[in-house]
This record gives sequence, C-alpha cells and structure tokens, in this order.
Amino acid sequence: MKKVIIAAVAIVFLVSVNAVFAKSQPNGQPFQAIWDAINELRAQGGATGPQGPAGPQGPTGAAGAAGIAGDDGISCWDLDQDGVADIAEDTNDDNVVNVLDCQGTGGTGATGPTGPQGPAGSTGPMGPRGISGAGNIAFIDDEANILYALTTNGIVWERGTSTWNDLNRTVPTSTSHIVQWEITGFLNELGDIWNWDGAAWNNVSHP
Repeated sequence: MKKVIIAAVAIVFLVSVNAVFAKSQPNGQPFQAIWDAINELRAQGGATGPQGPAGPQGPTGAAGAAGIAGDDGISCWDLDQDGVADIAEDTNDDNVVNVLDCQGTGGTGATGPTGPQGPAGSTGPMGPRGISGAGNIAFIDDEANILYALTTNGIVWERGTSTWNDLNRTVPTSTSHIVQWEITGFLNELGDIWNWDGAAWNNVSHP
C-alpha cells in the first residue's frame, strides 16, 4: 500500500514537472517521463500479499478399488495352527476333525446365592394317637415284661420300642366304674368280670 501511495505521489510530481517542460519543449513528449516511471514501478513488482483464507472442503472422492482378499483364518480345532487336521485335534474321538472338537472343557462356576424359601407344604396325615399324660392313666399292667396302660378315656395301650400303640380294645364301660384291670380282663364296681377273647370284651358275670 505504501508503494502505491509513493507511486501516486511520484506520478503527480512527474505530471507537474512534465507540464513545465511541455511549455519549454512544445515539440517534445511531455508524458514520456511519466511512462518511464510507470514502467519502472511495474518492473519492480509489488510485495506478495498475505495468504487468503482456506476454501471450503471439496466433495468426497470416488471409492477406491477393492483390496486383495486376506488369508483364511485359523479354524477353532486347529490347535497347532498348521491348517492340517491332525488326529490329536480330534478331541471328541469321533474320527472327524471339525467344529465339534472346539468345545472347551466344562468348568465349575461359583455356587450361586441361596434361593428364596419355597411355599409351605401341605399338611401331612394325622399320626397315631399317643398316650395321655400320667394324669389320664387309670391302670397299669405288666405282662411278660410288656407294659400296658388303660387311660381314663377307656383306650388300652401297649408300650412298643419307643412309642405307645393303641391296641384297639377300648373297654365298654367308664374307667371310673372299674375296680381292677389287667390286659386280659377287668372287674367293675358291680362285681361283673369282663374278659377279652381276642376280638371283643365279654361280660362273664361273677361267681
């Protein structure tokens, strides 16, 4: 910019000078000095201006040609990676080396957390009737080292290995009327003698 201003000033100066010379040299070339100055400035050339801003990105170019095919991968059964099915690679012993030989050995994972408690089960069957407490025992009898009991509800019990068992020979009268009782018979307060015949109680009266 400074050179342009200087050149303009020079041209104005030269025009003024040539105007003076033109009066003293009417047959000369009064503007020759101006053209000489202009040509000299052209020869010198202006300074290189700053680089302009980058232009917008151009459109995407065409896709390149497809590359060459890569090598085949290694089969999962190829333990030594030599591309050959060896007998040692037939891990499932079916005489064929294929993907079925790629299965890994089974591992044992960590024990999972305890699951939620399941629903309550149904009520089980009623167990056998047990003998009542000592307060309900009316009579005790011991025959051949086997213990028997008559409870106040009239049921006859036999002591097993660890439990009392109902013998299903309930006496036919209230125990409050029985004076004496044994496993095979009893005497009531009226003097009647009752005998067990293996199936039922029978009143054999009294002598």
